[in-house]
Amino acid sequence: MTSRRAYLLGGLAGIVGTAGCLDFIRDEPAEFEAGYSRVDDGTLSETGYAFEEQREEVVEREYEAAGQSRDVIARNKITNYTREIDLGDLGEFEGAVFASLTSPQVRVLGQEFNPIEEMEPIEIARMIQNQYDEVENLRPEEESDVIVYDETTTQTTFRADAGIEGSPVELFIHVTEPVEMGEDFVVAVGGYPELLPDQEGNILTMMEAIEPDG
Repeated sequence: MTSRRAYLLGGLAGIVGTAGCLDFIRDEPAEFEAGYSRVDDGTLSETGYAFEEQREEVVEREYEAAGQSRDVIARNKITNYTREIDLGDLGEFEGAVFASLTSPQVRVLGQEFNPIEEMEPIEIARMIQNQYDEVENLRPEEESDVIVYDETTTQTTFRADAGIEGSPVELFIHVTEPVEMGEDFVVAVGGYPELLPDQEGNILTMMEAIEPDG
């Protein structure tokens, strides 16, 4: 069933800055910054999704190793895409969403840390929450393999409760395990109402089309 790493994937956060080893303690936090990732235009045309925004989410964490600690500022980068869907009596909404999150590799105290592994699934769900009234009661359904940036990884399908314009809906949310992309890690997440199960194919296609942005 659901792997431990899949459970650790969650919310989204990022990092911009300096890559490299920092083996001593300073008063100022060490900063790391990720680069943006994207889905190519041909895949967007094929799946019917459109670019919505790119944004940065900054988190500060303390890492410990060998009896020492170091504060780290991590700047994650998120690229969001949406697709308009017709929900009948509820009308048309940008209700299908896809996001790619990049998070920098953090190297401090002689060790490498992956900030994404510390996140919970509900955190990743919140990346797409602005498209819905609520995202809660996240629960795993199944796992499958997917290729992200030429690497086979696991994507977990979750079911969640949400709302659109005050009306309750159930969502499917797909979250991948992190994959190395240069000096960063990348995670993909996609969500859509249960009424539109055909969107799963589009989400998986977009996962396989993620590439560095620039």
